Amino acid sequence: MKILKLEFLTLLVVLGIGGSLRADEMAGMEMGSSSAPQTIGLTLPIAEEMALKGNPHVHAADKRVDAAGKQSLQTLAPADPTFMIDRTFPDTNMWLVEENLGFPGKSLAQVDLDNAETDKQRAEARDTRRSILLQTQQTFWDFYYRQKVYGVLDESQKLWKSLGQSLKSRELTGQWLSMKTVRAQLEIANATNDLFTNSQSLEVSRVNFNHLFSLPHETVYVLREVPTLPPLTGTVQDFIQKAILHNPMVEAAQRELDKAGAEAHMAALSHLPDFTVALSGTRNPEDTGFSSYGFRVGVSVPLFFTIKQTQATDQANDLVDASKYELTGAKNETTHMVEEAYVDAQSAWRLWKLYEDGGLLEQTQKAWKATQAAYRNDQMPLSDFVDNYNMYIDTLKAYYKAQADYGKALAELNYQIGSLPVSQNEKE
Repeated sequence: MKILKLEFLTLLVVLGIGGSLRADEMAGMEMGSSSAPQTIGLTLPIAEEMALKGNPHVHAADKRVDAAGKQSLQTLAPADPTFMIDRTFPDTNMWLVEENLGFPGKSLAQVDLDNAETDKQRAEARDTRRSILLQTQQTFWDFYYRQKVYGVLDESQKLWKSLGQSLKSRELTGQWLSMKTVRAQLEIANATNDLFTNSQSLEVSRVNFNHLFSLPHETVYVLREVPTLPPLTGTVQDFIQKAILHNPMVEAAQRELDKAGAEAHMAALSHLPDFTVALSGTRNPEDTGFSSYGFRVGVSVPLFFTIKQTQATDQANDLVDASKYELTGAKNETTHMVEEAYVDAQSAWRLWKLYEDGGLLEQTQKAWKATQAAYRNDQMPLSDFVDNYNMYIDTLKAYYKAQADYGKALAELNYQIGSLPVSQNEKE
């Protein structure tokens, strides 16, 4: 009995030491840096703004759009003329300026293709932004949940430390030899392990923010406020219709089809004959000026036009058909993803409202207060007190998890229907 008493009190002392690690102290600790780390007060809009401004994938996608947009002007510019001087001894001097005009309309068709590529890159850039924003929102809710759970577990450690101090003044009875008491000690040890595990998970969320924002590894974050989650309204068919119009994957597939159509138009002109125009002048060395001027018009002879044009057109049409299949597949996949995201959001919403509107959280808090009163008045054994307290802790953790899960499910659903917030440049 004395051995059990000594082991239990030693465990409580260890728990008391572990309980001294607070969430705000974690936020301020140095992560391998000699200087104090930067601390950022975080809200969901601030996190979204930082991700759009700092994430390298967003910048890379925007640069690809800028690069594609600079091609059409180059295409419209005419080919550089050829200037030639011919000196034939001893009689003739000649000069020539020649310009390749190509086939009328071919450059405009190429501009359409360039613009289609720009639109495709722009759609992919929007998809990149929305993907990064989705990751940011889900990371935000993971960070919120883990920070809340850490606070709950840290508070539980302080309670057990207080309990250990009160137990020092009591004589242990035969109940310490029961299996319930041993189980209670194991539950307390599990609580310490949960605190450590959750602190590691909280650190993972912090590092994920640094990766999303492209900030130094030692940067830490403190949540300033939690956004209000709107209720889930509308039918699944409403969400599917919105997704077919605005889903990033569908939009990118549509732009790919537009590009394939522009390529097909370009293929119909690619092997047509090119026209050249030249202006020339000839001077006899005995004269002081040019004695004659002239011009010439040339055209390439498309000897293999039929073979080349037929194959190029068929090839372009095959790519158009492939893009149509891709668009159909994107719409089908989007429909499936919306249905799945809607079910997840609906389930998370009902569970969270069970805690909020159903009074489950309030009932749990009242029951815990009654448990504390009963234990203080010696109306409840320690093992039952531990069971009740674990149930209370589990309920709090489940409440925060339901809230975070609904936030993440709502973010996923909004991503699928293309309604996540975007940057001001994209709106323009």
